[in-house]
Amino acid sequence: MNKFINPDTFFFVEFKVNKELYTYGPYTTLDNAIEILVDIAPPLAAIIADGKKYSYESQILEKAIDKLVDGNIEWKTVNTPLKEEQSIFLRRK
Repeated sequence: MNKFINPDTFFFVEFKVNKELYTYGPYTTLDNAIEILVDIAPPLAAIIADGKKYSYESQILEKAIDKLVDGNIEWKTVNTPLKEEQSIFLRRK
């Protein structure tokens, strides 16, 4: 496998905890993004949340570089391969 991957698109993990958005990425493969979404995001959301219950929703976005503005990358979403609808969780004691 080539170590120097230069894909046309990248994957980002976004999740909301009580309507506050957190974004992680870019990842070069969907597998890497799924690993973050499944293994890292839910426990992290439980740590971030305040109160006895919290809302959580998440998604993986596939994005392409749209343009560079003042040295910053602007992304455009081309696909949403995975989405978890909003759920309410109770904090475990």
